[in-house]
Amino acid sequence: MSSEREPLLTDVLFILVGVLSIPIAIARLRNDIAYLPTDARSEPWFDPLVSSLIVVVGLIFLIVGGIRLIRGLRERKRRQ
Repeated sequence: MSSEREPLLTDVLFILVGVLSIPIAIARLRNDIAYLPTDARSEPWFDPLVSSLIVVVGLIFLIVGGIRLIRGLRERKRRQ
């Protein structure tokens, strides 16, 4: 295994993206834009589907960032 890794700031950014994606997904549910009837975005299932996908991706970012941050901090303690 290589000892080179990204700075811990990268892991914090992963966590930040994960946390910020949840309010974005909630805001998508309150989307009141009037789309044309032939547009797929006007369907009642569209906004909940997109919001669910954003939450799932955000949770993945949050979990991966948290795991990487914990590993990086443990590795940093061992080297000191």
